Amino acid sequence: LCTAILDKFDGALCDHVLQRTGSALLLEELSARELFMLAVENQPGWFRYHALLLTFLNSRLLIEQPQLISALHSRAADYFLARNDHDQALQHAQRSGDEALFSRLLESSCAAWIPQGQFNELLKWVEPLSEATLLASPHLLVPLIGALTLSRRFHQARYYLDCIQARQDPAAPLLEPLTLQLFQHDLDFHPGADCQALLAPGVHHGIRAVSLTILAYHHLMNARLETSIRYAVQGKALLSQSGHSFFESYADLIIALCNRYAGRASSARKDVYSDYQRTPKASPAWVNRATAMVVALYEQNQLVAAQQLCEDLMAEVNSSSATEAI
Repeated sequence: LCTAILDKFDGALCDHVLQRTGSALLLEELSARELFMLAVENQPGWFRYHALLLTFLNSRLLIEQPQLISALHSRAADYFLARNDHDQALQHAQRSGDEALFSRLLESSCAAWIPQGQFNELLKWVEPLSEATLLASPHLLVPLIGALTLSRRFHQARYYLDCIQARQDPAAPLLEPLTLQLFQHDLDFHPGADCQALLAPGVHHGIRAVSLTILAYHHLMNARLETSIRYAVQGKALLSQSGHSFFESYADLIIALCNRYAGRASSARKDVYSDYQRTPKASPAWVNRATAMVVALYEQNQLVAAQQLCEDLMAEVNSSSATEAI
């Protein structure tokens, strides 16, 4: 009955949620007896119930032990969060009915999604929240502004940014206004004193790293190649240390384009190839690194390889990719 709250499960998850041991062996025994339990494809040791049995079990659980449901979902949420499966964690937190738990998990998920470039996941969970909830939660609203900006939904980003700035909130974002201005206005963007303040020694290294990358992009767009590549290299080093894999891939692409325009094709390919090889295709950073790889291949006249990679790349392009280069 208690495992009916789980869409799929293995021994470790059942042990954690049910606060017991030996679940893996029991699952193997039940599976061998074919008791309406199906193995999950390509996930050894994971199972799910037949849909009809799942519906029946959930109905019985709701009637017989409704007081257990919230705690079961809470433990499932903690289990999935510990394994960085934020979507499953949030689903269970939401079903638990514990608003404080859901809010805490959503904030930690947003903090993980932004550096990785997982803007679609962030928008999926944060956008449905009420405006009152968002305005009362800077730790949700600031990542939302960033995700909207990098998904090129500039008017919505501007609306929320104006809301948070109008309140003169001490938690008002530092980096998001700069990001929005640059990506929305491109060549009309002019960095001012606020921009230089983000590069000061006392600024958090994550903010400084992203700021360097944004300024590198600005200088690239204005054909100041040496300045651009200097900022991008500095930003890339800091981004790598802080785990901002998505903006690091932006820095990679800027470096590749600077090398291309400066006529250093062989140098570009050497750097780009190692970054491209170590990036899984499922990562949002892959799109930017694959774009850089296309640039390098094209400049070396490897047209067949460049075209093949382009065909793979175009299926993955979305609004948060470096669309100008693509």
